[in-house]
Amino acid sequence: MIIFTNNTDFAETIIDHAPKWAKNDIQQDQESIRFLNTAIFQQQTIYKTKLKIYNPWEYLLITDFSISSQYDILIELSKSVRLPDKILCLSGTGERFHGQKNRKWVTLRGNIHLSVLLAPNQIVDQFHSGAILLSPISVIQTIDSINSIQKKAQIKWINDVVIEEKKVCGAIAHSQTSGKIIKMIILGIGLNVETTPQILHDKFSLGTACLHDYSNNLKDCSLPIVFKHLIYYLHQNYKKLLTNCYEELLKNYRKQSMVIGKKVKVFSDETGKEIVSGKVLDIGNNLELIIKNYCDAVNKGRIVLVE
Repeated sequence: MIIFTNNTDFAETIIDHAPKWAKNDIQQDQESIRFLNTAIFQQQTIYKTKLKIYNPWEYLLITDFSISSQYDILIELSKSVRLPDKILCLSGTGERFHGQKNRKWVTLRGNIHLSVLLAPNQIVDQFHSGAILLSPISVIQTIDSINSIQKKAQIKWINDVVIEEKKVCGAIAHSQTSGKIIKMIILGIGLNVETTPQILHDKFSLGTACLHDYSNNLKDCSLPIVFKHLIYYLHQNYKKLLTNCYEELLKNYRKQSMVIGKKVKVFSDETGKEIVSGKVLDIGNNLELIIKNYCDAVNKGRIVLVE
């Protein structure tokens, strides 16, 4: 993996290594990476190193602070530039980060703010649902790799990860297609590792928490360890998606769901009005909610768990 950064001290807090850095000559980068570095780092000095520990990821771009959402940058850049597969962009903190429907995501140091670009350039079964569940499934597996908080995390439909009904992670996904070919899948993941954001709550928002709130051994739950595990599971699940193992991913998603068997109310994203209230019997093949005594599948909206 080739790593680029504008702050080597900060980068080493993420990768947990002190490699040999060299000033990067952006004019020597291949064209697509030159465009990417320019978009992510603007006019700042860039440093470069190469490490094998994160193979098979190709590129990791680390910024201490980002003036804009790297997720949005990747989406916009990929419209005009053919970017390579397996790119990771991570920021310590930044501005204009957001979740679903542009809802603001608070960025705090000590947490993971990760954007991922995947370029399968092939037909992918169930690619839309697959792109959505890649992040929460990978985050759950990452959390389960930490001994003191195994089996505590669940998925709140559709892609939030919670522990004891407090949100520790939110995720978003975007895909680009050409006919039946999936050109790009872009993921955005915000995972609270060391710091708990303080946000205003409403009926849709659970309380917030970070992994350190639940871990008995903070060394096992350090930022570099969590990051390393997260990108490992992301790649493993990406491979499964590419090899038509969507059903296996879906099975894991259902297993980790906090809403199956629970009574919920679903509200429209657009109007805020209640769509349906009832017990969730299952989650369908396209991640839709199957609700008791409701004839339609629910594939969008915001949910509230009913006591």
